[in-house]
Amino acid sequence: MADVTRLENIQYERQDSVGVWHVTDFTAAFESDELAAGEDHYRDVASDPEVRATVVVIENALQLGSQIRDSLSHIAEEWSKLAGEVDVDRLAYVAEGTMGTAVTSKLDVDVAVESFEDLDPAVEWASEA
Repeated sequence: MADVTRLENIQYERQDSVGVWHVTDFTAAFESDELAAGEDHYRDVASDPEVRATVVVIENALQLGSQIRDSLSHIAEEWSKLAGEVDVDRLAYVAEGTMGTAVTSKLDVDVAVESFEDLDPAVEWASEA
């Protein structure tokens, strides 16, 4: 299993049957190999039958501007593929402003997907899986 504890820009926590990843610096994670390591960790953890839903928090999304827009093709391809490789019922993305909606609009997945601006409602929704 990928060791997310060694990553500077991605943190993980589990809330009951929901896996929650916090991307604290998306640009740094994307430009380094951390995003790939975080995606490997996601694949490993979300494949556990006890994990029924996942939440990805993109912190400081409003400050990312074009940096996250430049990575939307990666999100569309890789994060859609990840969702197809694991057996979860719900995916939630948390980001300020319209960034969460931008991410979810790029995904091509066969599970319920929602975007939120705050973590608690995202986890609550995901927990209903």
